[in-house]
Amino acid sequence: MGRTGRGVLAAAFCALLLYAVELGLGVTDPVRGLPADGWIGAKRLTWGHEVRLNKLGLRERELPSRKPAGAYRVMVLGDSLTWGTGVAQEERFTDLAEALLREKLPGEGIAVWNMGQEGASTVDENKFLQETIAAVRPDRVVVAFCFNDTQVRPQDYSPERELFERRARPWFGFLRRASRRAGLPRLGQAVEKGTYRLAELVGAIPTWTASLDRTYEPASEDWKSFARALRGIKEASDRAGLPRPIFAALTQAVYGERPTNYDRPDAATRLFLKWYRLAGDEAARIGFETLDFTADYAAAFSGKVPVVNALDGHPSAELHRLYARKLADALAPDIGRGEKGRGSGILGGKSAAPGGASKRPVKARADTP
Repeated sequence: MGRTGRGVLAAAFCALLLYAVELGLGVTDPVRGLPADGWIGAKRLTWGHEVRLNKLGLRERELPSRKPAGAYRVMVLGDSLTWGTGVAQEERFTDLAEALLREKLPGEGIAVWNMGQEGASTVDENKFLQETIAAVRPDRVVVAFCFNDTQVRPQDYSPERELFERRARPWFGFLRRASRRAGLPRLGQAVEKGTYRLAELVGAIPTWTASLDRTYEPASEDWKSFARALRGIKEASDRAGLPRPIFAALTQAVYGERPTNYDRPDAATRLFLKWYRLAGDEAARIGFETLDFTADYAAAFSGKVPVVNALDGHPSAELHRLYARKLADALAPDIGRGEKGRGSGILGGKSAAPGGASKRPVKARADTP
């Protein structure tokens, strides 16, 4: 066989090897067998659960134009944990806490309003509250905190990553186009992911945990913005004459493939504990009532992994039930004390449609205060 023949044979072997790797990546893709996530035609799903949004773009029932007399409203601010990624709407801790409170305190007109927004930071939540509190007329405000809510950008953001991506953008663009055209999209994604991992290993960019940890440094602009947002929420609650707002640090799994041991924490778990402690301490200093779920998590989930699935570390329905019980216990003492139904809360104008949210109808639950 001549040199040309050997070259053709080598090229064919390499091509076969690449397509074999692509096939292997498809067969071993962890998404296989999981419920659908994302848009399926005109319907949006979150890991198999249908997503329905109200006129404010929130995953909630419609807010009545007037607040009924005697109603007790809890306004829960949060990000995707509160929004309920990977669980049904009725499985979220807000919906469950409402049911528990109505069972414990019948006739009180209790409604727990889920104002969670995907990707929201505490800064975003403060802005949303300022725009909507006059229309919603809550009787209590709750901030449901996730460890990455101190960061207004993606949790892996760093100046080093931003520079790396700017320089690598032409290469990644070529890689994506070429791999799609060659019918090797999974291989292209694996190469791109491996490039990021290599950059982390050689110290060109920090890991996401190292990047996020910077936002907890007291001198950082991210931390200062987080603290200002908490003060803004507290001041808005005070101006409305409400009891102290609640800051609920939603302890979650550190790992998606094995149990998280908060009783005997490893280095990664200790970092999460530090974040929860620092955020809770700042909220308490500002004047929030604080809820810490760490001990509850450790007692309930020893040897368990309460996540949506191995690919998505959002809390499972079982973990939402734990959040609901503790939140309901914290809210119950104030309900029935003092004045309820602080106003008609007529929806309209700027506060009725914050942030340019998408508007799709949702069926309201019966008996909605």
